[in-house]
Amino acid sequence: MDCFLPLALCALVHCGTEAPTSQEVTSSPLLSRGCNDYDVLATADLALQHINRHREDGFVLSLYRVYDVWEHKQASQGSLFYLTMEVYETDCHVLSRKAWRHCTRVLAESASGQCKAIFYQNKPKEVSYLPAYNCTLLSGATGKIRKLCHGCLACRIIDSSHPQALEAATKALAKYNSESTSKQYSLVKVIRASIRRLPVAATYRVHYLIRESPCNRSQSSNCSLQPSDSPPAGLCFGVLFLYEGLSRPTIGGCDLFESQGQVPRAENPSSSPTKPTPLGSIQYILDLNYTIAKEYQEFEYRPETIPEMLFLTTDPQGITLDISFLFPGSQQEKLVVLPFPRERSSAECPGPEQLNSYWTIYK
Repeated sequence: MDCFLPLALCALVHCGTEAPTSQEVTSSPLLSRGCNDYDVLATADLALQHINRHREDGFVLSLYRVYDVWEHKQASQGSLFYLTMEVYETDCHVLSRKAWRHCTRVLAESASGQCKAIFYQNKPKEVSYLPAYNCTLLSGATGKIRKLCHGCLACRIIDSSHPQALEAATKALAKYNSESTSKQYSLVKVIRASIRRLPVAATYRVHYLIRESPCNRSQSSNCSLQPSDSPPAGLCFGVLFLYEGLSRPTIGGCDLFESQGQVPRAENPSSSPTKPTPLGSIQYILDLNYTIAKEYQEFEYRPETIPEMLFLTTDPQGITLDISFLFPGSQQEKLVVLPFPRERSSAECPGPEQLNSYWTIYK
């Protein structure tokens, strides 16, 4: 009799469990991927390059880690990736067109946050396309940065129109122009400013854009300025020291951009002037007191804590995008885009930190 008891219990368990319906077993077109997969990291790297190339203002973003990823294989060759990436600003301006791996992350001043991107890649035909992206960045030293840099607690982001920030930029540029034997430059605007206070001193650090003057140093006295709509010629930084209320010698330097008349070279031969502009934006959450509040409290980059602005569609069936421009001479090609996923894709996400670029505390 005892031999039949386990069989009876087993039968009861199976009888109490309903068989899945056909709708429940229907697989989703989205494939779960690991955030540390080699091809996923390469795709995230390429997607971030596209984001940086599309922008005309701000600092180059670098990849900290892949937070989440889904893959949607298309009917034709290629896949659409839904990427969530944690990013940090670097010291390179986007107009420099430098790759983020060639830039430095400035711990005490870098904004950090999250980018969501919908990115298409067709490896056999060497085609890549960024239909949409959105990035939300927090300015100042977040919890993750403070864990790496205890000295960053003394550094506070200030408004770029602060009088000492403008003084630091003006004096640093005057020094740079005085050392130049030919071209002269004028201040466009301060784009990043911070202060580090000590008991009897303060250090103001600024990054600012400059514009080239049409005259050389010998003509500066009777030289007309460039039109206000002329493009920036470079990114500079300056440091102003104040000791007991008196300013000390200012230091600084400039990184001049390549000729603005040159069009950045595309990564694949399929690029075309008719390619639609990506639907994208960068949001900054400015909290000037963030670096001195909630000491050592880490900010978790969870999807629900970052405002989501990436809405190509909310239709569960998705929409189709015509991408025939990516394949000149071929038949019409379409891309199926689904709503951006909200669920975590895999237990292998988020991925590890990508420390492939240089870090520094200050610059």
